Amino acid sequence: MILEFRTTNVSHRLNTVEMDERATIQAARAGDVDAMDALLRPYQVLLYHVVYSYLHHAQDTEDTAQLVMVKALKNLHRYQEQGKFKAWLMKIARREALRSLEQRGRRRNTSSVDDFEYVVANQADEGAHPTEQIAAQERRDQLEHWIDQLALAEQEVVRLRLGSELTFREIAELTGVPLNTVLGRMHQATLKLKKFKMMEE
Repeated sequence: MILEFRTTNVSHRLNTVEMDERATIQAARAGDVDAMDALLRPYQVLLYHVVYSYLHHAQDTEDTAQLVMVKALKNLHRYQEQGKFKAWLMKIARREALRSLEQRGRRRNTSSVDDFEYVVANQADEGAHPTEQIAAQERRDQLEHWIDQLALAEQEVVRLRLGSELTFREIAELTGVPLNTVLGRMHQATLKLKKFKMMEE
């Protein structure tokens, strides 16, 4: 089963999905293809953005996200229903993204044509002039450079917060650290980023 990724409207909160999710999971476990599609489709945009937060490479992200969905369906029998399916799926996404980074030896700040297309498609103003889009890309490149100078744990929190719009509580659950630790890392990262910006001015 191949799902087409759409990388827009990531901010929707998926609240209505959880209402009948348990029944959908049971049907998917039984081999219902429509149920499998119904289970994963609401999360595909968030999944893409979470993986992209780690890989920062559009094609690698799409490949890894597809792998995450395949593994989620294959291991659906292991999912404990007292937890949230969303959190379980995002943990698989994080694990596979980190594994992809290790296997491919590619730094997060690798630039490519498809990365630029991703940014333009998802963050740039659709009505903006090309020169304005390029200027916006340059600002993002500068921010990316500053983020690369943070501690790895701080980088992870910042990228997940900016790239996927997960709440701090969701980031804590995803990364397996206390909420206060996540908040502390974000606070320290914010102070450092402000310092980097002041040094450039």
